[in-house]
Amino acid sequence: ILQEIKPDSVLIWEDMAGKTGSLISKEMFKEFMSPYYIRIIDYFRQFNITNIHVDSDGYIEDLLPLWVELGVTGLFPFERQAGNDVLAIRERYPDFQMLGGVDKRVFAANRSKADIDEELELIGKLLQSGGYIPHADHHVPDDSCWDNFCYYRSGLNDIIDSYDKGDE
Repeated sequence: ILQEIKPDSVLIWEDMAGKTGSLISKEMFKEFMSPYYIRIIDYFRQFNITNIHVDSDGYIEDLLPLWVELGVTGLFPFERQAGNDVLAIRERYPDFQMLGGVDKRVFAANRSKADIDEELELIGKLLQSGGYIPHADHHVPDDSCWDNFCYYRSGLNDIIDSYDKGDE
């Protein structure tokens, strides 16, 4: 099918990490997984597919350099609750495509508008750097407060609209 169509991106579903880090060592990744990443990424590149993303939950900062070295160009969901520092990742990998990275815990009823504003400030910095699509990892939690989510979404819309006005 890749001879007939060109996908915008491909996604490798791994879930290689948990809340505290990688589920396997770097050495095991290099020995057992890297050869297959090389094969599949080379295959996709034969068809000029340039956006190659990995889906992994958890704290991925130990695995990220391995993925980048092999040619992975993006990742999601960048779970903030697992401790991923999306600004530090952006600084280390300025061209890496990031999807997610919104700390969904700010939608909870016990969180303040100031907490949401802090989240929006971080999102604004990431959007400014490019290669970033903000969203909550997986889904908005069932225990989210509707008012907080609406406040967040309105603020996100304002940030996005400010970029649109800058293009006129």
